[in-house]
Amino acid sequence: DEMTVYQTDDGTDRILWKFVADEAGDLSAGTLYAATVTQTDDDAFAIEWIELGSSDNDTIYEAIRSLDEQIAAMQ
Repeated sequence: DEMTVYQTDDGTDRILWKFVADEAGDLSAGTLYAATVTQTDDDAFAIEWIELGSSDNDTIYEAIRSLDEQIAAMQ
């Protein structure tokens, strides 16, 4: 669908992530989800997607820049 990206973490406390872009083919803005998995019987499970937040590249860049400035001012 050119909107959905799945990512896994294969280390300790593993997480399955899902990013859904606001527009197809453009990953610069969208919503991030984490999966919660519940085993329903011996060979089946259910996945619920928990919304973590929505943002875009410019907003995230500005937040990081602001934090960098605050950290630099403390040193």
